[in-house]
Amino acid sequence: MKYFWFTVLIIISIQSWSQNQFGEAKKAYNNADFTKAKTILLSLPQKDRYKVESRALLGQTYARLEQWQKAAETNKVLVEQFPNNAEYHFRYGGALGLYAKSVNRFKALTLLGDVKLHLKKATKLDSQHIESRWALVQLYMELPGIIGGSKSTAYKYANQLEKISPVDAALAKGYIESYDGNFNQAEKFYLKAVAIGKSKTCFEKLIALYRDFNKTKQQISTAIKAYQVTNHLNFIFQLNSIKNLASYSTSELKSILVQVSSKKLSSEEKLKLKQLKSKLAS
Repeated sequence: MKYFWFTVLIIISIQSWSQNQFGEAKKAYNNADFTKAKTILLSLPQKDRYKVESRALLGQTYARLEQWQKAAETNKVLVEQFPNNAEYHFRYGGALGLYAKSVNRFKALTLLGDVKLHLKKATKLDSQHIESRWALVQLYMELPGIIGGSKSTAYKYANQLEKISPVDAALAKGYIESYDGNFNQAEKFYLKAVAIGKSKTCFEKLIALYRDFNKTKQQISTAIKAYQVTNHLNFIFQLNSIKNLASYSTSELKSILVQVSSKKLSSEEKLKLKQLKSKLAS
């Protein structure tokens, strides 16, 4: 009897340790310490490592570390276990697609069918799944036409986003037109996204468009507006990357810098502000 209870206590102790370890891995993942999260997850006993929550977290951890082959292999098992789970199909298809980018062209072509299959499966299983539709928009724009790339197909999935998330639909269409080199159309959609979402991401996409097409005046004015709307200081500090910034100096920008100067800034932010003022003065 003593031996029996001793065995039970050992089992309970191991289970408790495993649960605590998984909790530590999750904490490390949430703190963006992905290497630590991976180390902890791989150290779990085999039976715990193969639990759904452990495997799912490991797959996401590999993805965060951009270890796409391992992410794909891990998520493939989840797809086989849960064939009707849209999220797992998306994770597998997405990881496989990014792995395909890192291998030679012939190998990539052999993976392409599965990439499309699983991303499309995710959209069919979940009519509200945003990420899989975004992935298909990007996939069909990046693929050469000779192997299935298609702007009209990319638009098909962007249009599906309209019913789910109008702001994502506008961003997706802005991406399509920007990728295709159509500045005016891309600007129209990104402006629409900003008007709907007023978010940091929306402003970032519009600013990046102006930067990529050398529309410096619009880049600066949009960065100022983005700061005013979102209160993110990085929109102002990123102006340090603009050459000949002094020639674009405006009273509005100078006023913004006065406002920023009155804020409680970190030492790094103070340095960035000093550099910006120096650029404007030169």
